[in-house]
Amino acid sequence: MPSQFRLSAPRLVWEQWFDDAYPTADSSDLLRWDELEVGQREVLVRAAEASGMLTGPFGIWDGPPAELDARQRLNWADG
Repeated sequence: MPSQFRLSAPRLVWEQWFDDAYPTADSSDLLRWDELEVGQREVLVRAAEASGMLTGPFGIWDGPPAELDARQRLNWADG
């Protein structure tokens, strides 16, 4: 059954909500890509590849069942 309430807001407000929900990490203390040594770059690339291989749409592991609440999802992940 459709909800009888609808949330609407101007685009600027939506952007503000999104920014609050997904804040940008402070990376000011981190080295830029071109400042990293080759070995450091390889580690970062492999870590990114591995995380996508383990979870995500093409991952080898399924996500937790949808019916789990927050605590059950955490227990499932800690497994």
